[in-house]
Amino acid sequence: MARGVFLPPHRCHSQGDTESVTLSLMFQKLSSKACLFLSAINANQNGTGTIRWQNPQRALNQALTFNETHTTVHIKGFYLLFVQATFKMKCSKNVSSCSDLMLRVNHHYRESSRYFSAVYNTYCTAANCDENSSRKDVDMVLSQPTLLWMEPQDSLSVSVSNMEWVDYEQTPTSTFLTLLKYSD
Repeated sequence: MARGVFLPPHRCHSQGDTESVTLSLMFQKLSSKACLFLSAINANQNGTGTIRWQNPQRALNQALTFNETHTTVHIKGFYLLFVQATFKMKCSKNVSSCSDLMLRVNHHYRESSRYFSAVYNTYCTAANCDENSSRKDVDMVLSQPTLLWMEPQDSLSVSVSNMEWVDYEQTPTSTFLTLLKYSD
């Protein structure tokens, strides 16, 4: 079975419009209770790097495990991954500057390792900070749902740019990873 995005044809419009796929349809028939929710912890790093995770619920799961940077599956199947990174961007009313933000999912498997999917956005202070506002920062959110085939011992890691701007606040959790087994 090839690894990659899988969207069942009966869940899409005839034109192949994947935008019409709704997550609610996917959850009508879950095949297992294999799921994991992780929140990001501060790695005190700058630049591009791999997010470190913690399990705030301390839930044990035999189908999914994680270490600080990698989430590993132990049962083959299709997995739904939702990952979100929130960046705290400083407002600067006098200076107009732009920064490129990136969120990337890396898929590691026996034969190789590659980045699987990525989301990019450019943040510009002049366009996102109101002159009359007293706000000192603005939240920029990058998120991505991904459905992928994984074999036992395959793992995922998440990389972001500008790690120093990632919001690691735990209440509410704003940078997180959720992985659940969708089907066999």
